[in-house]
Amino acid sequence: FSALVSLFPNDRVGIVVLVNKNASPLHGLVTLTVADRVLGLEHKDWIGEAAARRDRAQVFIEQGEENKDLFRVKGTKPTRKLAELAGEYAQPGYGVVEVRAEKGKLTMVYNDMTMPLEHWHYDTFRAQWDAKWRGTALVTFILDSAGQPSRLEMLGGSFERETEE
Repeated sequence: FSALVSLFPNDRVGIVVLVNKNASPLHGLVTLTVADRVLGLEHKDWIGEAAARRDRAQVFIEQGEENKDLFRVKGTKPTRKLAELAGEYAQPGYGVVEVRAEKGKLTMVYNDMTMPLEHWHYDTFRAQWDAKWRGTALVTFILDSAGQPSRLEMLGGSFERETEE
């Protein structure tokens, strides 16, 4: 979720927009549209302009998908057996990621989504989200100084491996 509070003290106006989808431009677009109307400004199609930018960006996304292998190092393998990477990894802000090793493959369970992990290169795997709009994410397992999996990194977050006590 996200929230945007915009205050126009000289006009004695405040606009609060709550959106139940994080990383969405919607809260800003709604704020601009409402502000234009409330403040009597010239009409501008903020949402239409954003849709046009999104459509132009989609071309680059498709080209990127076609060229995704440019940064992949082919012919590598994980440094540990897949079963050794399995376990629970936690991050206080994002929760728990469970990695399972079954039938020679890894599967990741995160936020009630189960997705296969395809070996990408070295200790990095590619997760295909259940929701197509999410696309894919690279998941990298980090080893500690003893060579044991200690955390995984994905989507800009670092998840620490839960240890059994």
